[in-house]
Amino acid sequence: MTWLISRVELETFCYESEDPKKVKEALYNVANGLVTSETVVSNLGTKIIKMRMMLAKRRDISSFMDKIRPLDINPVQHMEGSVVHLRLSKQEAYVGNTKLGTRDVIKVEVHFQTYPSRKAKEEAKKLFEGV
Repeated sequence: MTWLISRVELETFCYESEDPKKVKEALYNVANGLVTSETVVSNLGTKIIKMRMMLAKRRDISSFMDKIRPLDINPVQHMEGSVVHLRLSKQEAYVGNTKLGTRDVIKVEVHFQTYPSRKAKEEAKKLFEGV
């Protein structure tokens, strides 16, 4: 059923007080993909590294879904259009756990290729429940 997902996008920030290698490792603990990074400067003058990963291959998406499916997520609550938005704890990801988070997170977007969005919500619910 992962073929209903067109792609998964992950994004996080690495602040000056963090080790970029550890932040990248946190991303790799969540998913298998190529990490791209871009350095930006905040309005306070601090440098922030924006790290992104995109999963488009079925096996990578399937592996990622296997990690987040046990989180007992109701995707409809986290859905906008045909995209499920999640926030995973970056600290937990670094130590190898996959848990939802609210601060210092890895932002995740699971893009469904099913339209209209009503149909995408039905498919997302089935996929996250493992039906």
